[in-house]
Amino acid sequence: MNDNSISYFETKGPDVKAIKQTFDLAMKSECQLITFLIPTLEQIKGSVLRDALSQNFVEKLYKNKKLTFRNKTIAACSYKTFNKNVNNGFVITLWNSVKEIENLEKYSFEKIMVIPWLEDEGKAWVLNQGGEVIGVVPL
Repeated sequence: MNDNSISYFETKGPDVKAIKQTFDLAMKSECQLITFLIPTLEQIKGSVLRDALSQNFVEKLYKNKKLTFRNKTIAACSYKTFNKNVNNGFVITLWNSVKEIENLEKYSFEKIMVIPWLEDEGKAWVLNQGGEVIGVVPL
């Protein structure tokens, strides 16, 4: 893992700007797979994700669990459905507990961006992994 493979947003939920900015970073990255990792898939339907990415996009993602958008594959999964044995590309974690965040080191990924719901949730783990803490850039 390099120093920039794990990042943490200095924020707390719901944060539409953090999600938009992270998704934009993921789309600009070389990663062909972007994975939203959330506690349960059911949470995606009425979430802030809808406000950040559009209701239509989120409904398709929920229904299909995976879709193609601008030549990238976008996936949504929970910890129960997360495939730990393949490279999950650019992983965006939303609303995960400290315990779930700490288990991320077991997974294969190119980059992880932790967007917490509660202030400082998972921040210590990110820093212990040599990750960086960033803030939302005004849009």
